[in-house]
Amino acid sequence: MTYADILARFDPVQNVAITHVLLLEQAISAGAVPQAYLCCVMSQGQIKIYCLHMPSRFTSSLDGRKTLWDGKVFAFLRELTQGIATTVELPDNAFRLVVNTRTQTYEYIRDHPDELLRTEKPYLLNNKDDTAVNSTCSLMYLPGKYAALLLRPSGYDI
Repeated sequence: MTYADILARFDPVQNVAITHVLLLEQAISAGAVPQAYLCCVMSQGQIKIYCLHMPSRFTSSLDGRKTLWDGKVFAFLRELTQGIATTVELPDNAFRLVVNTRTQTYEYIRDHPDELLRTEKPYLLNNKDDTAVNSTCSLMYLPGKYAALLLRPSGYDI
């Protein structure tokens, strides 16, 4: 199986069985297994990458009374700081499909990691040999063992 074959299995355009609803349900049903995701958002006028981890669904309050949070999905944002954790609410379409996004190619990212960290990248990339049009989900899975590397409170600038 080639790298392209593996990517095709996770490409929501090629594999329509993988819906944003299914991905959200899989993320919140993992239980104690560490789950982490990268999220690219506009924050304070800059594009930032944040690491969200341990998504879970709030089912109901301990006394059984209805609350505003019943059925909503939350995840930790950043790390625990002095015993306080920042959480964010994940909407039902958190894993929605983002189509026709121009990105650097896998080969370019693999061969130029230092250059990518040093340079300012425009939000919209020009059509060049080192770019490709891709479809992806708005939240990207991150293996749990790498989550600690990306838990910077202010996120990462692009």
